[in-house]
Amino acid sequence: MKPSFLLGEGKWEHDALGIGIIMVAIMGVVAFLQTYAVGFDFSLVALLMVIPLAATNAFIEEVIFRLPYVTMGDNETNSSVYGLIMGSAIFGIIHYWGVAPNGIFGVLISAYLGYFLAKSIQETKGFYWAFMIHFMLDVVILIFIFNVAT
Repeated sequence: MKPSFLLGEGKWEHDALGIGIIMVAIMGVVAFLQTYAVGFDFSLVALLMVIPLAATNAFIEEVIFRLPYVTMGDNETNSSVYGLIMGSAIFGIIHYWGVAPNGIFGVLISAYLGYFLAKSIQETKGFYWAFMIHFMLDVVILIFIFNVAT
């Protein structure tokens, strides 16, 4: 059975958390593989920094890379496709130079995430699911990045 948001029913409250958890698991594997070669040295201080920085990063990236394109697409161009394309393409391209995910694979996976999050903003007419899913992803990524052995 397809998730209901793919069927156009817009039931993010039922499907977004499950899909977000799947995305977090995939991104966790990607972040682990991209940082594994360096090794890990977990510290309490680094782990405590993850939550506030993940929340800040998720909020800022959603405000910069998604919200303007989705609202411009809906209000200025009268095209929902504009917001989806720009919200995913710009987000994907910027992640080419990121830490994890990065490179071509980072572009592809980030562009898909950008599409998914832009779609959530369009369908819910809100920011909550885009922020929460992005926040969960950033928590996992930052745990690996901040705890890389030095």
